[in-house]
Amino acid sequence: MVNFAKSWNSYKKRLLPWILAKYKQNTGNVSLITNSVDDQSVLKQLESLFCALHNAKKCGNADIEQVMESSMGFKLSRQRSNIVDAGLGVFVSSGCITKGNIAAIYPGTVYTPSNAIFFQSIRNSFVFRCKDHIYIDGKDSGLSKYTYKSCAGRDRVGPYELCDITWLTNKLKCPLNVGQYVNNQNQEYKANVHYQEFDFPRDFPIHLREFIPNISVNGLECHTSSRTVVLIATRDILKQEELLSTYLTVTS
Repeated sequence: MVNFAKSWNSYKKRLLPWILAKYKQNTGNVSLITNSVDDQSVLKQLESLFCALHNAKKCGNADIEQVMESSMGFKLSRQRSNIVDAGLGVFVSSGCITKGNIAAIYPGTVYTPSNAIFFQSIRNSFVFRCKDHIYIDGKDSGLSKYTYKSCAGRDRVGPYELCDITWLTNKLKCPLNVGQYVNNQNQEYKANVHYQEFDFPRDFPIHLREFIPNISVNGLECHTSSRTVVLIATRDILKQEELLSTYLTVTS
């Protein structure tokens, strides 16, 4: 019973980084975000990085982390979190993430409110709920992994891949696609990033979509505008610092 309660508390928190209708009841745990980054700035950062990764791929450059540092100004690594019993966390391994810039992307399969997600959500602490009740399942194993890979294979268009499948492995095509491993803040370690929902525009270049770590369970018709969630730095984050979020986030 104790183990069940512990698992439920973790599961419940992981499901709550969204806008709450009655967030005033949780004011002690809610982060009010009033300085969301403009969507055009998000798009510009992502398109710039994806272009750099695409060009490096064409030239046979395998050092994608160096490409990201040249484009974004930092590198990321996954290692044991500073927070006890939190498992893996995401750290700045080189450079600095400037306040207002993208620090990571939350990967996973995208579900609309009409989609069934019950079985995928069982024992799954990586389901992110957006403010419009769209869910992103960021678990990289089990049924969640199988579902993502199946959707990715289904929606390939000729030579073009419409999403990044490598976030399910240890060899990433886009080093930003690790947002599901960003841990929640605590009393000792405070949040330095916040979640921001973002839709890729309908005319986003098809040859750059292979770096987007999200795919809709509904099929190709949903790829005209693709939902993702980016993590934005709320202050400058220096080398060796861990990225930490606030799972209860309200955007003003």
